[in-house]
Amino acid sequence: MTVNDIEDLLIEKIRAIKNAGVALFADVVNMTANEFSLAEPEALPVAAVSFYGDENTGTLSRLVLKETYEVLVVTRKSGTDPARSTTVLSESVRDAIHGNAWGLPDVSPFQYQGRNRLDTQGQLNVYSLKFQTTHVLQVVTP
Repeated sequence: MTVNDIEDLLIEKIRAIKNAGVALFADVVNMTANEFSLAEPEALPVAAVSFYGDENTGTLSRLVLKETYEVLVVTRKSGTDPARSTTVLSESVRDAIHGNAWGLPDVSPFQYQGRNRLDTQGQLNVYSLKFQTTHVLQVVTP
């Protein structure tokens, strides 16, 4: 299981979020793989997933990392659909990811770390949500 595999899984789970059978996001992208730009997203609302960083837990026999993933939720400030407000969308992402590991081997359930509104100019609302998991790598350390 790689970071890219986990990013892809998070994208899949966010794409599956629906309200009355309709997907809440027009698009869900990988910030790492694509040159995602907040300046001109093609479709809104959009969610963008990225590996944010990791930290070695200090376990000696195997490499165990606390990995953090970030999800940006981007909407227009002038949106008229209350079911697609930035707050509702970010809470939907939180509820879909927090506490889940989806049977992944060597990955603990994702823990919601918090949400921040990013300072942006123009017509966009952007929230950053962070999730952390513990990932046991299959590499044996000396």
